[in-house]
Amino acid sequence: MGKRRLFATLRSRIVCYFAIVLLPLLIILSYAYSHFVQNESRETLSRISMTLEAGTQSVDTSIDAAKKACITLFYDNRVKRHLKPISLSSTEDRAAQVEIHSTINAMVAITDAITETMLLYMDDQYVFSDGLYSFEDYFNTLYSFADYDADYWRSLLDQRIILEMLPATHMTQKRVSTTQTVIPVVYTTSVSGRTVVAVITLSVDSMVATVRNNLSTQGMKLVILDKENRLVYEDFDTGLIRTNGMGGYERIQLDDAPYHVISTTSQQSGLQYYLAVPDSVIYAMSDDYLLFIVAALVMCLVAGGLAVYFSYKISRPIQRIYSSIGDKTGEEPKSLQDVSQRFSFFLSNYQEAKEEERSLRTSFVEMAVLRLLSGHDTHIQDLTRQLERECAFTDPVYQLCVVEVAFSQEQEAFRDTERINMQLNFRGDLAEYLSHTMPCLVLEERPNQYICLVNHSVEDEALYDIMAYLLKQMEENPAVQGMDICVGKGCALRELAREYELVVRCLNTQAPEQHYTIRWAEETQQPAAVAFTIKDEMQLLSTLRGNNKEKMYDLVRQMLAECARVSQEQEKLRIHDLFVTGMRYLAERDVTLPTHSLYRGLRADVELPGGIVAKRKLLNEFYHELTDVQSIGSESNLTASIVAYVEKHYSSDLYLERIAQELGLSVKYISKVFKEKTGRNLSDYINEVRIQHVKEMLMQTDMSIASISEAAGIYSRSTLIRLFRKYEGVTPSEYRELAHGQKS
Repeated sequence: MGKRRLFATLRSRIVCYFAIVLLPLLIILSYAYSHFVQNESRETLSRISMTLEAGTQSVDTSIDAAKKACITLFYDNRVKRHLKPISLSSTEDRAAQVEIHSTINAMVAITDAITETMLLYMDDQYVFSDGLYSFEDYFNTLYSFADYDADYWRSLLDQRIILEMLPATHMTQKRVSTTQTVIPVVYTTSVSGRTVVAVITLSVDSMVATVRNNLSTQGMKLVILDKENRLVYEDFDTGLIRTNGMGGYERIQLDDAPYHVISTTSQQSGLQYYLAVPDSVIYAMSDDYLLFIVAALVMCLVAGGLAVYFSYKISRPIQRIYSSIGDKTGEEPKSLQDVSQRFSFFLSNYQEAKEEERSLRTSFVEMAVLRLLSGHDTHIQDLTRQLERECAFTDPVYQLCVVEVAFSQEQEAFRDTERINMQLNFRGDLAEYLSHTMPCLVLEERPNQYICLVNHSVEDEALYDIMAYLLKQMEENPAVQGMDICVGKGCALRELAREYELVVRCLNTQAPEQHYTIRWAEETQQPAAVAFTIKDEMQLLSTLRGNNKEKMYDLVRQMLAECARVSQEQEKLRIHDLFVTGMRYLAERDVTLPTHSLYRGLRADVELPGGIVAKRKLLNEFYHELTDVQSIGSESNLTASIVAYVEKHYSSDLYLERIAQELGLSVKYISKVFKEKTGRNLSDYINEVRIQHVKEMLMQTDMSIASISEAAGIYSRSTLIRLFRKYEGVTPSEYRELAHGQKS
C-alpha cells in the first residue's frame, strides 16, 4: 500500500494554510500597532498644539481690539468735545457729557469678548464709566484692585503718553460682591493740555474660556504666565514643568495620571500658555486600534479553530456533495480550487436552469393569455394569479390594444445588419415604454403585429394617450414606414376574448386613411370572418399538428369561403394569412419546403397572372405539400437552409427580413429556430461569417479596408471596424499588420 502524501487532501491543506498565514499576520499586526501608536501620538500632540495656538491667536485678537478701543476712544468727537474737568464744566457741558458714558458703553459692547470694564478720568475728582462717579468712590466703593489702590491710579496722571498692559490682579465688584482675575490695560494721553487716563480690564476667565473653546477634548489643564513669568492663571502647579533638553517638556503626574506638556507664547502680548494633555487623550485612538487588533487576532484564532473543525468534521459532507456532482463516486477534493470550480460549474448550470424556468413560466403566461384571446376555456382564477405574479396585474380592469407595424425594407440609411435592430427589439422596446406608466404584457403572435395588454384600477384613456404619443415618435423614425393602432375600451379578464375579437375586427375592416393611425375599437357591421384572429390561427395549427388532413382541408375551404363573400381583397389577405400560418408550422418542425420559393405568390403583396383563382390553386398545392412534411428528409432542415443562404449571400445587403421573406417566415420565427438549434443569435452569425471572410481578404489580398468592407456586405467602414474589434480584439489594419508580420 502506497504512502499517503501529507498535503494531498483538502483537510490537511486547510490546516497548513492557516498555520502559514497566522504567524506573518501576528508579526504584521504587532509592527503596525507600534508604528501606529508613535504616529498617532505625534499627530495628536501636533493637532492639540495647533488648536492651542489658534486659541491664543483669538485671545491676542481680542486684546488687540481692546487696546485699539482705548486709543480710538480719544478720536471720538463725542469724547474729545465734552471731556473737561467737572470743576470747569458748565451745566450744558455736564448734560453733554452723557455722550461720553454711552461711547464707553458702546466700546465695551464692541470688545466684550474678553473685556470686563472700561473707564476714563482726567483728574483725581471724577471717573467716566457707565456713569459719572467720584474718584474715591469708584476705586474704593464700586471697584477695588488687589494690587492697585486709588493712589496708584491717581499717580498715572503724572505719566507720559503710554500704552501698557499691567500684571494680572484680582478685581472685586462690590455692587455684586464678585471677585475675578483681570489684566488692566492703561493708555495715557493729553487732551486740551491735560493728561487723560483710559483703563480697560481684560477678564482672564474669558481668555481661558476662549482658549478652551478651541480645544475640543475635555480634561486638559492650563497655565498662563505673563512675559515677566508672573502667574496669570493656573490649573496645576507650574513648578512641575521641566524641560527635557530636547526642545520639549518632561511628562508630569497630575491626579495620579500621566500628562504631556505643550506650550506656546504670544508674540503680541507676551503671554505664555502651558497645556497639560492627559495620555488618555493622546492614546485614545491607539487604544481603539489595539482593541481592533486584539479583535482581529481573536477572529483569526476563531477562524483557525473553525477551519480545523471544518477540515475534520465537515469535509466528509463536502466530499459526498463534490463526488455527487462529478463523475466519480467517493472522489475527494484536493484543494479549495477544485471545490470552487465544481461548485461554480454547478451554480452556472443552476442559474441557466433557473433562467430557463423563468422563461418557460413567462411563456406559459403568454400562452395562457393567447388561449384566452382565442376563445378557449381558461381557469380565470389561475390566470389571474399568474398575471399578478409575473406581470404585477393587481387591478380589475384589463385594456387591450393591437399594434401593426410596417418596417422599412429599402432605406439606404439602414443597410447592413444594423437595420434589423429596430424590428428584432421592437417588442421589448414597446414593453419597456409601456411599463414606465402601467403594468403591461406585450405579445407578438403574428408578423409585425403586437398585442399589448395593460392593467388599470378603473377605465381610463391613459393607454390611448401613451400610444398616441408613441405614434408621433414613430412618424420621425426612418426604420418604420407605418403604424396602425387600435385600442379597446377595457373590460374584465373573462371578457378579454370578446374585446380582442372586436379590436382585431375593427383593425382589419377599417382601412387606415394614412400610414400612421390610432383609433378606438368600435362595433362594426362587417362580418366577423374578415378578421383572421388568433383563434383561427391556433385552430389551424392544432389541426396541422394532429395531421388530420380532411379536417384541415375543410377548415381552409371554410375560411376562404367566408372571406370570399366579402371581397376579393379580403380573400387575398386571408390566403396570405393561411400561407404564413403554414410556414409557421414548418418552422416549429425546423423544416423548410424544397420548393418554398414557388409559393411566394401567396403573399398579399404579390400579384399572379391568373388573379385570385391562381392564388387559390397555389394555396391548395401548398397545403397538399405541407401535409406530407413528415416524409421530408434532413436535407430540408430549416437551420441548414438559413446557414446555406447566409453563406451564399453574405456579400449582399443581407438582413433578417430578406432571409425571412426568402423562406416565407417571419423574422421572429427564423430567429427563434436558429437560436434553439445553434445557441447563437442569427444576427451574430451573419456578422461572424462576414468577419471571417474579411480576415481571409486581409491576409490574401492588398485591397483597401473600404473595398474589403463593401465586398463583405458591410457598407460602413466604421461598422466594420467596430464589429472587427468586437470579434477579434484589434482593428482590421492591425490584424493585417500582425498577419503579415507572422508570415515574414
